[in-house]
Amino acid sequence: MLPQQYNIARSALMYCGIILACVGLSMTLAARTAPSVFPMQWRGDARFGDHPTGILLMVFLLPVAVMWGRPNEVLHALFSRWWRVAARTTRLSEFVLGERSIVDEGEWTLRRMPWLPVLAPRLWMPTDVVERVFNEFDAVDEARAGPVPGALPTHEYYVQLQCAIDAALAQNQPQVTFTLGSGGNFRVPTVDTVPVVPGRIMLVQVDGHGRPVNSRYDYEAADDVDLRDAAEREGRVLPPPAPESSYRDRRFRREHYTVVYVPPGLRARMCGVLAMGWLAVAVLSSSTLVLSLIIGRRAYARMSNLPMHDMYALSIGLLVLLIVAVLVFRLATFLHNVAANSRAEWTRELRRRAVLA
Repeated sequence: MLPQQYNIARSALMYCGIILACVGLSMTLAARTAPSVFPMQWRGDARFGDHPTGILLMVFLLPVAVMWGRPNEVLHALFSRWWRVAARTTRLSEFVLGERSIVDEGEWTLRRMPWLPVLAPRLWMPTDVVERVFNEFDAVDEARAGPVPGALPTHEYYVQLQCAIDAALAQNQPQVTFTLGSGGNFRVPTVDTVPVVPGRIMLVQVDGHGRPVNSRYDYEAADDVDLRDAAEREGRVLPPPAPESSYRDRRFRREHYTVVYVPPGLRARMCGVLAMGWLAVAVLSSSTLVLSLIIGRRAYARMSNLPMHDMYALSIGLLVLLIVAVLVFRLATFLHNVAANSRAEWTRELRRRAVLA
């Protein structure tokens, strides 16, 4: 019970720290940047009118608006796109999202200025050329499945892919180069419930066959009796087996891990992803609060001559922002679907004409 209580307490402290850092700091910055909006006015003797319309508004209208608008869908779409942008910006698409991107596995260089680092290459580099070559490459590659089960693409595969990318860039964009090979392949957990064993690391670099480069981190062989005996006969140095636990099996399980690409400077890149996530939460929460108060106060002043009460103003402002956000989101979704259907129909028409020709 004590380890479980310790994990619960640690998780509670961690989430409290995240809330204070993300929401508390953003609200403090919003209060200092918008002094005319803050502090909020909470008058206990203020009322919306002679009848309890404010209470009726919050009890009946807001729940109906939330059920109709489904703001969770809007937030999910917004943050999904933001996390995708953050992961691609830091070259952590596969590590964060589980989506392999060949653009993350190399570095861009300007031929005339090779010493100049290329920042945000997806915004102005010909990444579509590299992705097209990777998708059309005729060598065997099943997204990190090599000739041996659990193995990775061979060195020869990367050499052939690099030659194909160089040829395509020389034809389309000769002023830039794209070089594969920076970073490495690491074995990482696929779920957040993997047991943590003291003294063991979670990210282990692997070779072309999916095995740890350093045998001291070969936890699979250490926890399996047969594999451990075979490794000892080969003279390999293995870590000690996982300690036994009365409430949980801490032994290594292959199905709990996968191999992903990890670029160099992982800690700095993860800090960048977290900083971008905090920036998104801070901007969204503070802007929503400030805009809701501004809109709600103006609407409240037009609807009533009574003293200002920010509880009513905030409710009115949130309702207006919810309606506008949902309408914009649905319009954007509709236009995206129309464009996708048009592209699909145009592709089918081109294929039909090619067959007839």
